[in-house]
Amino acid sequence: MKTKFYAVLRVTARQTIKLANLCSRVIEKLTNNSADYTTPNPTIAALTTENDKLITLNGQAKGNTQKKDERDAQAVVVYEMLKDERDYVNGIANGNKVLVDKSGFDADKTPEAHGIPPVPVIKKVTDGAVAHSGKIQLVSPLVAGARYSVQTYVPETKPTPIPPVPAGGDDGFDIDALPWVMTLESLNSKELLLTGLKRGKDILIRVRAEDGSKKSGWSDPFVFLPR
Repeated sequence: MKTKFYAVLRVTARQTIKLANLCSRVIEKLTNNSADYTTPNPTIAALTTENDKLITLNGQAKGNTQKKDERDAQAVVVYEMLKDERDYVNGIANGNKVLVDKSGFDADKTPEAHGIPPVPVIKKVTDGAVAHSGKIQLVSPLVAGARYSVQTYVPETKPTPIPPVPAGGDDGFDIDALPWVMTLESLNSKELLLTGLKRGKDILIRVRAEDGSKKSGWSDPFVFLPR
């Protein structure tokens, strides 16, 4: 069976400079390869407008709390647009690595599907090499070739119990109803590094395994306190 490749986002909304650089590359590549990508969605003009705002705010944010907040909000706008653009590219490329490369996105192989992967278990989260970051370590054995996505949620009050947070019960609590944010998507288990976390603020983390188009359920949430 022919190996398929798909466009991936190896950047998060918190990596504002990398995000702007990726968006600039995608804009350039899609413009230069308009014969292959005739109707980008979002449009090149829309991407350019929002990315220009992010680039400007990246330059203004240092030492300015208001501009930093504006930059972070704008980064989310650009990130969501790039997610939509990635989906458009994958619809056109249909697994063709040459076409994915022409889009400006990184290309990754589709892992051979073996069925729905088991729900991952977070073994621990440790401080990353840079300040305000966390490295997620999963319990073995891991599915060979699987990719992983990470969602995070910062509660207003200290979560109880720690961990895991109950997935349901007589009180009607639904863990999936919380406003989770997709922080990392389709990464190797060794690349599960969260950056730009708020120091001294508990964060809930959960992980999902992906084997081709098949996805596991979300892991029990793990509580981490960035330093």
